[in-house]
Amino acid sequence: MNFNAQARPPPPPDSISIDAKVSEDQGTASGPVTSPAFSTAGASDLLVAFIATDYLGGANTTVTSVSGAGLTWTRVARTNTQSGTAEIWCAKAAAALSNVKLTASLSQSVVSVDDGDRVRGQAARARPAAAERNRGRFR
Repeated sequence: MNFNAQARPPPPPDSISIDAKVSEDQGTASGPVTSPAFSTAGASDLLVAFIATDYLGGANTTVTSVSGAGLTWTRVARTNTQSGTAEIWCAKAAAALSNVKLTASLSQSVVSVDDGDRVRGQAARARPAAAERNRGRFR
């Protein structure tokens, strides 16, 4: 019988903990998405934003920028091989943050137009065939 004594592996480094966590889910398709306000307790925090979207048609939606908290945000990952996008953005905070919000700007937005008849009239002058195909879609 052989017995080999081995030293214990070192303990794991300090564990990762979540300092603040907020989320926002827009019920309707619209422009930029803004998080609820949040604060962090420590300095040198790495902030990670997980952003996911869907889309109804046309070009796929992507996140064009993330801003807020006076930080520089960098996209570190994106996948959008299906409808919509899933992206990860990060920023490093040198000091604790207080009552800040983040805004993700999207490549697509939906605009509500009050005067659909006038819009159709302008579209008819610009592109008669397209206006005819879309008649009744803006009511």
